[in-house]
Amino acid sequence: MTDADLLEVQDLHGYYGPAHVLHGVSFTVGERPVSIIGRNGMGKTTLCHAIMGIPPATLSGSIRFAGLELLGKPSYRISRAGISLVPQGRRLFGSLTVDEHLRMVGRGKGNAQWNANRIYELFPRLAERKRNDATQLSGGEQQMLAIGRALLVHPELLIMDEPSEGLAPRIVDELVETILRLADEGVRILLVEQNLGVATSIAERHLVMVAGEIATELSSYQLASDPELQRRYLGVEPLSE
Repeated sequence: MTDADLLEVQDLHGYYGPAHVLHGVSFTVGERPVSIIGRNGMGKTTLCHAIMGIPPATLSGSIRFAGLELLGKPSYRISRAGISLVPQGRRLFGSLTVDEHLRMVGRGKGNAQWNANRIYELFPRLAERKRNDATQLSGGEQQMLAIGRALLVHPELLIMDEPSEGLAPRIVDELVETILRLADEGVRILLVEQNLGVATSIAERHLVMVAGEIATELSSYQLASDPELQRRYLGVEPLSE
């Protein structure tokens, strides 16, 4: 790990009962965004949950954040240390309004600029819908709310699990701009994505996950310019076609 690395995952193994899901995963996240890409069922969400201390996986290895060992710590302590998760599927409370979601989050440590008013500045559409229940929001608005909620603990590292899933192309473009803006403002980003266009627009380093392992690391140029790599690791039609 270099001085610039904030997160270091080392030889991480994860089990659901007898099922061995994560196989010696090792990587670091520094100042610039990092993406983790791979097909469904490769262990990407399990990895996100492992970093956040979300059960039920049994873990071994090491997850260090700013020098602090996280393995074995409960999720609330990991959040207070400065990590926040935007989960796959958004995981909002259907009975709560937009404003209630943003007012209920306790303060974390780190960048103290984030509050409900700041989130409304970042996402003006949420301000227009602040009295609407989460179930009354579009998919894009729900994703804005999930990101806003995650920012309210003032994270130094924001983990985003499939943020573009199910969104219209125009909304995806807006999402990419927002994530890049957050990165420019100093929020470290760990992005899990299957949309290669999103991944390569946000990150330069791409960790390819296959069967619970980091099979290789690719640059955006390598990933975008090699159709065979895209087919082999992701099972998608190439970006160039």
